[in-house]
Amino acid sequence: MPVINKITDLTPQLSLYHYNEVPVICLDHQVGKAKITLQGAQLLSWKPHYEQQDLLWLSEIDPFELGTAIRGGVPICYPWFGTKRSPAHGTARLRLWQLSDYEIQPDKVRLVFALFDQNQIIEAKIEMLFERKCRLLFTHYGQQPAEVALHSYFHIGDIHQVDDPK
Repeated sequence: MPVINKITDLTPQLSLYHYNEVPVICLDHQVGKAKITLQGAQLLSWKPHYEQQDLLWLSEIDPFELGTAIRGGVPICYPWFGTKRSPAHGTARLRLWQLSDYEIQPDKVRLVFALFDQNQIIEAKIEMLFERKCRLLFTHYGQQPAEVALHSYFHIGDIHQVDDPK
């Protein structure tokens, strides 16, 4: 279990915490609760107000160390997916992103996280929209072609309730 320390409140609904070494934005709003790491802009948790459990699974033994990939939630695999280069699934999930914009309304929340290169030029952004559902919109700004995957880990309470795709 990580050591969790509150750093500051950004708004009444948004707070910044440290989970061990990793900064985490926590949303507590009437549409639901969410946790997003600044390392990787990774959505760790999404629990809409009408659900009993979190919709995403997160490893209980994750060390939350800077530079170490977090297992669970929705990692962003970018600028490549797979093991064709190192680190596996790209560098974006190991780098610090910035909360670059947010909008909080009574019925929805919009958070935008941006990834910058060493010259402070934007490489990518991910927009997270929390309403009754959660939507993630990824934009690549780089000159080079890139791959992206939102590698979701869903929390399944009862595997027998999952629809068979046949």
